[in-house]
Amino acid sequence: MEQGLTCLVTIHGIGFQQRPLPDGTPGYADALHERLSHYLDASLLGDDPHRERARRGENGPVYVASEWPPASHQIE
Repeated sequence: MEQGLTCLVTIHGIGFQQRPLPDGTPGYADALHERLSHYLDASLLGDDPHRERARRGENGPVYVASEWPPASHQIE
């Protein structure tokens, strides 16, 4: 029997989308990422390499934001 592959892609364009804050406040996708880490190993779900936490899955996803015009501090 052939096994399928599931790919989860999240696209956000509306609503509250906050990356993790320096004070430790988690980002909007951190909880989802931690739950998925219980089912997907490191070959399928990677943590943000620039965040340090106690165990895999707690480092959260990589957040990407744009700023336009450049140096305007208007985050999109």
